[in-house]
Amino acid sequence: LRRFQEADAKQTTHKDFCARCTGLPELKGDDEIEVELKSAVTEATGKQVVGVSVCWDYEEHESEFTQVIEDDLAERAQLKRAHKSERRASAVANQNPCDSDPESDSAQAKERSCWAFRKVEDFVFSDEKGDMLKNVAEKGPPGSVRRGDLEEADKEIRDKLASLVCAGQCFIVFETEADRNAAVERSVERWNAGISFRGSRLTFEVADCEPASILWQNCVEQTLMWKLKKAVGGFISYVLAMLFWVFAFYAPYAYIILSSNYQYGQEPSLVANLSFTMVVVAGNGLMYITCSEIADRMGFQSLDNREVLYMLLYTIACMLNVLLDMAVTYHMAYAMLVGIGMTSNDGRPLAEVTRFTERFETFAMQQSLGENLWAYSFPSTFLVPFLIEPAATIYLPYKIMVWIVRSHPKIHEWTAERLLTPAPMDLSRYSDVLLNAMLAVLILYFPPGFTHWIFMAMAGSHLVIYALDHYKVLRCIPSTYFSTADVDWWAQWMLSVPIGLIMSALVFKCNSRGYIHVRGWWTIILCTASCILHMVVHTWVLLTVVPKFASAETSAGANVQYRVCAESHPFSWFSSNPVHCLRSKYFYKQEPPCDFCIPGKEHLLRVNEKAGYYFHDKEAAVETFMESRSSWTGMQTAFKEQATVMTSGLQSLIKGEKKIEEAKDKDSSDSEESTAPVPKPKAPEVPVAAKAPEVPEFSGGDEQASK
Repeated sequence: LRRFQEADAKQTTHKDFCARCTGLPELKGDDEIEVELKSAVTEATGKQVVGVSVCWDYEEHESEFTQVIEDDLAERAQLKRAHKSERRASAVANQNPCDSDPESDSAQAKERSCWAFRKVEDFVFSDEKGDMLKNVAEKGPPGSVRRGDLEEADKEIRDKLASLVCAGQCFIVFETEADRNAAVERSVERWNAGISFRGSRLTFEVADCEPASILWQNCVEQTLMWKLKKAVGGFISYVLAMLFWVFAFYAPYAYIILSSNYQYGQEPSLVANLSFTMVVVAGNGLMYITCSEIADRMGFQSLDNREVLYMLLYTIACMLNVLLDMAVTYHMAYAMLVGIGMTSNDGRPLAEVTRFTERFETFAMQQSLGENLWAYSFPSTFLVPFLIEPAATIYLPYKIMVWIVRSHPKIHEWTAERLLTPAPMDLSRYSDVLLNAMLAVLILYFPPGFTHWIFMAMAGSHLVIYALDHYKVLRCIPSTYFSTADVDWWAQWMLSVPIGLIMSALVFKCNSRGYIHVRGWWTIILCTASCILHMVVHTWVLLTVVPKFASAETSAGANVQYRVCAESHPFSWFSSNPVHCLRSKYFYKQEPPCDFCIPGKEHLLRVNEKAGYYFHDKEAAVETFMESRSSWTGMQTAFKEQATVMTSGLQSLIKGEKKIEEAKDKDSSDSEESTAPVPKPKAPEVPVAAKAPEVPEFSGGDEQASK
C-alpha cells in the first residue's frame, strides 16, 4: 500500500488533473454540452478548466464508431507512410551514384534480396497479390464506411452523433492539480448539493483512475435495478458453466479413475490418465473463457474493477478444481491401500475403518496422500502449465495469424497489424500463485517428509514464472495500464485462504498429538472454524489496521501545468474517449481534431493547443528482418572486436607484469651480490690420484674420529 501511494505521489498523470462530475441531465448530442459545462464550471469554481470529456450512451453504434475511427487512422497512417517513401525516393534520386559508399551498396543488396523474397512469396501464394494489394491500398480498408460518397458518409455520422444521449456524467480537466482539489472542496463545502446546471445539481469527486483504464462504452447511467440484473445474470451464468464443466468434463474422468481395478495396488493406465487429463484441461480452458466473458458483460466502467471480478471468479473455479482433484486422489489412494491389504494404526484392516476422520489419520493414508499431493503439485501444477503457456498463448496464435495474413492478400495492412497484435495482459497470475500456495500449504496436513521439497519446488517454479512474465510484459503484450491497487487488495484478501489453511493444519496436528481431544466430525468442524476465524481476522486487519500505515507523502506535482503532463502521456481524457474524438471532427469542426489514441499509433496524434491536445511523437523505427540480422551481425563483430581489445590488453598487462617481476628479480640478485661477504681464497685442489682415501665417520668420541 505504501509503495503504491508513494509511487502515485511522485508521478504526475492525467487523473491528477481530473474531477468526475455526476448528475448531468439527459441531453442530446446536438447541444454544445462541452462548451457550456466548461464555462459553467469555470464561473462557479473560479478555476481554469482545460476541457470537458462527456460520457455518452453509444452502445448500439459502438461498432460503427470504432470502424470510422480505425478507417481514419489507417488512412492517415498510409498517407504518412507514402509521404515518407516519397521523401526517401527523392533523396535517393538526388544522390550522385559516384558518391555511393559500401553501406549504401549493402542496403541496395538487401533491398534486392527482399524484392526477390517477395517475388517468391507472390509465386507461392498468389499470382495477383501485387494488384490486389494495390487496389486495396487505393480504396482503403475493406468494409470501410468512407468508400462511397464522403459527404453522405459524414452526414450519416453527424446524425448518429446528434441522436446520442448523455450518460449523466463527465470528466472535467483543470489546469493544475491544486485547482482540481480546490474545485472539489468548494463544490462539497460551499454548495453541499453541488453546482446548478440546466436545472440539475452537479457533484464533483476526485477521479480515481486513469483515462487509459476507462471503459467508455460502459459509462452509462447504472441504476440499482440494472446492477442487480447484471449481477444475477452473471451469477446464474457462472453456476451453469461450473455445473456443465463438472458433469461434462470432470465427471467422466472421475468415473474412470474410481471404477478402475485396484485389487493388487494397480493404478489407472497411462492412456486413461493422459486422455482424461486433456479433457480436464479443456474444461479449465472453458472456465477461463467463461470467467472473462462474465467479467466483460458486467458493465464495469473501469478496467481495474473488471480485473477484480475476473480474478475472483477464476480463483474460485481453480479452488473447485483442486477440491475435486483432492477428493478423487483420496478415493484412489484408499482403494489402492485396501487392495494391498494395508492396516490401520491399531492393526485393523483399512477396509474395516468406516469413519472418514479415522481413515484419514492412519499413517498409511497420510503417507499415500502426501506422496500423491507431491506428485500432483510438482511439476504438473507448479511448473508444466506455465512452460506450455508461452507457446500456447503467444507463439502459436502469432504463427497462425502470420499464416492467415500471408495467405490472404486482401487483408489490409491495418487489419494485419490488429491480427498480429498479441492478447492484452490480464491479472489471472494472482489466481495461479494463490493456487500454488494453497497446494503447498496442504502438505502440512501430512507427514513432514515432503514439506521442504514442496516449498522449495514452489519457490523455484515461481522464479521461472516471474522470468517468463517479465519477458512477456516487456516483449509480447502491446500495453497495459492499471491505475489503482484494487486488484492487489483483493489478492491480499484471497491470501487469507492459504494462511487460514495453515491455522487449520496446526489445529489438526494438535488434535492428532493429543493436545486437543475431539473426534469424528468435530475434528472437521474445529479445523474449518479455525480457518474461517483467521479469514475474518485477516479481513479486519486489511480494512482497519493496514490503512493506518498509509503513506503521508503529498503529491509532488500539485502546481504542475496540465500541458507538461499531456506532452508526455498520450492517453488523455480526450484522446481515449471515442465519441469526443468524433464530435471534435464532425460537430465542432476543430482543426486539427482530437485523434483517438491506440497503443502503437501514438505518433498519429496531432497538436491543438486551443482544445488542450498537446501530445506529439515520432513514429517508431520499423525493424525488418535484414536490419535485425545486420544489427545482430554488428553486435557480434563489435563483441569480437571488444574481446580482441580486451585480450590484447590483458596480454600486454601480463607481459608488463612479467617484465616488472624479472626486473625485480634482477635487482634483488644484484643487491644480494653487493651485500655478500668477500669469498676466501680457495686452497689448491689435490689431483685425483693424490687424494687421500675418504675416512669413514665414526659415532664414537673425538679420539676415535681423529684416528
